[in-house]
Amino acid sequence: MTKFCGKKNFQIKELPFLKLSRSGFTLLELILVMLIVGILAALAIPRYQALTARAQNGAALADLGQFCVAQAAFFGDYQQYGRSQNVSSVADHGNGIFLLGPSAGNTFIAGPSQVSPVGLSAGVHLVAHTNAPHGRHFSAMVKHLGGTRIFGADNAATGLYQRQGAKRQALDATGIEISATEADDFTSNGWDLL
Repeated sequence: MTKFCGKKNFQIKELPFLKLSRSGFTLLELILVMLIVGILAALAIPRYQALTARAQNGAALADLGQFCVAQAAFFGDYQQYGRSQNVSSVADHGNGIFLLGPSAGNTFIAGPSQVSPVGLSAGVHLVAHTNAPHGRHFSAMVKHLGGTRIFGADNAATGLYQRQGAKRQALDATGIEISATEADDFTSNGWDLL
């Protein structure tokens, strides 16, 4: 007889469903779990990368839209477009400078006698050219470093353009050239209307 808390005939019985195995996991069980985790990772990682590239393309496209609005305001104020500039000083019309966001006070639209600040998202490259000598036309390209598309805008075009780019490639490394002419500068060379 066992005494427990002063009571006689009280015994703790082992219940069959509470028996614990002391042997642990078998090698087969561990391999099966690793296989399932590997399959799930193989399915999830590419999907995640595609979604992040899509979001980064969206950030670049939004920045291009904001830049076009800023160019329209610049033209409304000064009757000329400006080129991309990384310092707050005036600049002659012609080829712009490749800019990388975030802007932190170093992204501007510049003309021969005016400068206007603009903003860029983190990781976004932008370049904008104006035609010399009067700046009545502009062309701009933008790409996010992590994005897979390059976007373009032109004051002579009725829409925005896109073309394939490479992930982790800077805009100036793409080798794509644009000019600022009176005509639409994106109707050829692999550009598609959005």
